[in-house]
Amino acid sequence: TVDGAGNMTIEFSEGTFTFKDGFVLERSGIRLVGKGRATVFERSEDATSVGSLLVAEGDRICIEGITFNDTGDNSAACIEVTGDKCAVKDCIFLDCYSAIDLNGASGAVVSGNYIDATRSTGNVIHVKGGSSDGIVSGNICEQSGTTEFIYFDGATLRFVIIGNQSFSVGRDFSYDGADGHVASGNVGTVDVR
Repeated sequence: TVDGAGNMTIEFSEGTFTFKDGFVLERSGIRLVGKGRATVFERSEDATSVGSLLVAEGDRICIEGITFNDTGDNSAACIEVTGDKCAVKDCIFLDCYSAIDLNGASGAVVSGNYIDATRSTGNVIHVKGGSSDGIVSGNICEQSGTTEFIYFDGATLRFVIIGNQSFSVGRDFSYDGADGHVASGNVGTVDVR
């Protein structure tokens, strides 16, 4: 559906949607909505791309209620967000290299996501590239071999980090204390650099 302002909502029914390669949302104002565990986005076994399964380049993109299963041989996050005022909410990550990268995104919201397993030795949620003025809240990481659950590079500014829970990572939350981040109510080890 398209509203009066030109924003588009695409609702996915129950089922598994298999993509040979990743895809890029370049248009602003798109909302992808699934039905939680019943809507699965996966990369096919014969995929040729090694980048993110979904890249949000446009502004005001919302990815909500979709399960991601990216067992392919790649070293990218399932979702990469580069647009401003985007949101990744209530998604489930079953098997992927890492879950979410915010790369230069301003005003992003990453909330209520459940990460079951990742294969990266780096970060589950990585905030980088000058991302600023966002919220990372209510995310849960069940198991992972990563160094950090949520990691903020030194060039990121003014994020609210609240109510996230980690059950198996080393340094669970890592950020630079001089960059204006505010953290509260997180469960796990906090590393303020």
